[in-house]
Amino acid sequence: MRNLIAACRCQLHHAHPTSYQMFVRKGYGPRACIAGDNRFHKQYSHSAHPNIIPLAKLLKQVWLLGGMVHSQRQFHLTSSVQAQVIHQQLQVSVDEAKIRNVLKANNISFELGFTCFIMDCIFCKHKKAGRKSDSEKMYVNMITGSFMCHQCGRGGTWSQLEDQLSMLYSPKGKRVRLPPPPPPAAPPPSVTRLWEAAQPVEAADADTLQAALERLNLQGIGADTLRRFEARVRGRDHALLTSRLCDALALSERSRGPVLALPHGTSSLPTELLPLLERFTKLTFWFPGDVVSWNAVRCFARKLSEKRCFTVRPSAEHGSPLEAMRAGASLQRILEAAAPLYHNAITTFSALRQDVFEEISNATQVAGVQWKRFPGLNRLLRGHRRGELTILSGPTGAGKTTFVSEYSLDLSMQGVNTLWGSFEINNVRLAKVMLQQMANCALDKNLDKFEQAADEFEKLPMWFHDVSLVQQSVVTNRIGRESRARTAMAHAAYVHDIGHVVLDNLQFMMGPGERGTDRFFEQDSVISRFRRFATMKNCHVTLVIHPRKERDDDELGLASVFGGARATQEADNVLILQVLRAADTQRKYIQVLKNRFSGDLGPIPLQFNKDSLSFAVKRKPREKKEPARQPAEESPPAEAPA
Repeated sequence: MRNLIAACRCQLHHAHPTSYQMFVRKGYGPRACIAGDNRFHKQYSHSAHPNIIPLAKLLKQVWLLGGMVHSQRQFHLTSSVQAQVIHQQLQVSVDEAKIRNVLKANNISFELGFTCFIMDCIFCKHKKAGRKSDSEKMYVNMITGSFMCHQCGRGGTWSQLEDQLSMLYSPKGKRVRLPPPPPPAAPPPSVTRLWEAAQPVEAADADTLQAALERLNLQGIGADTLRRFEARVRGRDHALLTSRLCDALALSERSRGPVLALPHGTSSLPTELLPLLERFTKLTFWFPGDVVSWNAVRCFARKLSEKRCFTVRPSAEHGSPLEAMRAGASLQRILEAAAPLYHNAITTFSALRQDVFEEISNATQVAGVQWKRFPGLNRLLRGHRRGELTILSGPTGAGKTTFVSEYSLDLSMQGVNTLWGSFEINNVRLAKVMLQQMANCALDKNLDKFEQAADEFEKLPMWFHDVSLVQQSVVTNRIGRESRARTAMAHAAYVHDIGHVVLDNLQFMMGPGERGTDRFFEQDSVISRFRRFATMKNCHVTLVIHPRKERDDDELGLASVFGGARATQEADNVLILQVLRAADTQRKYIQVLKNRFSGDLGPIPLQFNKDSLSFAVKRKPREKKEPARQPAEESPPAEAPA
């Protein structure tokens, strides 16, 4: 919302009805954002990629696959799951160039914002009257194509906007009148709260008042004139973002500017919030001081344009906003010292000093998310970190897919947003394996446990890449699977804030190739692009690669990974699933051959449970040692009678 000079209180709604509705229509006011209004969450329609499958859709297929013996049983989704499936039928990701071409083809002028195309709304009444208002703007997302107008309340998907644009003109070239938008509702109580939060003109400083007048093209109007109309000023070019409600309340107590608590905390930033933040030229993050929050700040800043993002890094002197307020610190001085997140080049150590201190003081958190099922990985790799590339290899039939599914399931159960791309087995069977690993039992023998396990599995932040659509498009359009996979990965990283991408496996994804091409060179190019993706998107990529054909009794090494040397050179971690065969038995273990973070190498033993399809090492319960009994004191022998 632009800097607003409100009119007198009696003309709050009639004179400027549109200026406030940008914040409060449908309850999307800043207070509603802070309070986590249910209506605000229900309106979310998470932008979906056509090749990314929600969990609810897979679970029904998994149940049918695992319960063919009991075909008479029927699985009934609850109403909440049905609602989730309906809400996840979402708009398709479009190309930025396509949006630009469609707007130009319809003679629609637009401005390029940080995250959206900004144009005059095609539904508002000013089109008929010939008037233009800055508040009657339509925002079209550059990535998903979804549109929104805060004045008339219209919004929807890119396909819906294309249909409306095609209806604007008849076949004869005459303009067609669109159906009128619904009448504006009466200002809700949140408008009154916005009015009360604004400060009178006499209380505003000269710089704030002058900046507001310039943005509204009202230069030359004096403060006395505004005071006669009881105008109020509320600076809206700067917003404060927090991840917790208590911190937002603390900042609202000491700051008069807009303060928003993100509805999903540090987990994700929904794309539906981007148009609401488009009007701010400066955004300041004040998140907790842990590494997870710092990674979220960097991820959200890339989505919001880093050039306008600043951050307050908690230190020993001041922690979170609530802690700083309780300690009596000046929140205004702390906010004035916020550091920018964008810089062209780092030339001095002073720019890195705070980051180096965070690395040293938070060594455990910097190491990453800890595995609960594989403590041996924590001992060597120290943890799972964003921005790294992990290569997993092993003999054919050793269980690479089964291991990496449990490897990713362990992380997803701890809140790591995961995208699975399985080019070797279909998503139904993959989800079935992961469901049994989570339930820790054979579900075909325990069908009564399916619904409970499926409900828990559905809550995980996990998405699946629909490879079948990619394979069909490759045949018709002759576009490589790797290119389509990277497009889906980029969309998931943008919309769902994915922190872990699993691709199984490289050879199946690349396909047979064409004659006359250097297969090793193509594979090196693909790995370089995945390495760049992991770095630029701050996302961990786990890539499964088959080894070269070698003798069964030989251990695999770095040179055993198929392809050129680029794979092991670009990777941060190289894991080999080794199989040691002896007589009628075989022993499996993970060999860490490369570890760029700590340098620790060595084997990690595995124990495979056929019923639960789990490689997790079961810890034996410690036997309590009974305290040693002390021998009874011997009584002195009785003296013999004389």
